[in-house]
Amino acid sequence: MTSKPDNMPPDFESALGYIMSVTAPTLDDFKLMAYVEAGGEAFYAGLANGAPNDAIKDLLNANGREERAHAHRLKRVIEKLSGESFDVPAPADNPYHAEPEGVPIDSDFLDFLIEAENGGDKLYQGWAGTVDDEECADLLLQNGKEETNHAGRAKEMKALL
Repeated sequence: MTSKPDNMPPDFESALGYIMSVTAPTLDDFKLMAYVEAGGEAFYAGLANGAPNDAIKDLLNANGREERAHAHRLKRVIEKLSGESFDVPAPADNPYHAEPEGVPIDSDFLDFLIEAENGGDKLYQGWAGTVDDEECADLLLQNGKEETNHAGRAKEMKALL
């Protein structure tokens, strides 16, 4: 059973805003980030539904799959640091699992996405520096590297517009 964090904001945007301000994450912050990352899968699926072409759709869906993978790495971090089990939330159990509609996939939005994904890498790098466990730090750094990959895909998308 998934144990929700005690500090869950009511919606995805609030959760993301909070999580991006965390410099010394607690166990609840890692749990919250797992919910946010699992919700990222739906975010990218919604964007893919409105993609202007199949190549961009494929890149958005690839980012979404990796967001769920980030949640699974966070599960491993949570379990190792706490010694307790944690389940990545299923879509029905995640208040942040919502597919946006009507978001224009244009150059301005992709610039925003590039900045946000690069910010995710920076966040994970900072978090990795706060944990004493080398395996956990490596998992966080891996998530960060993939956030940079997401920014790279967004740059590819700009070229495909």
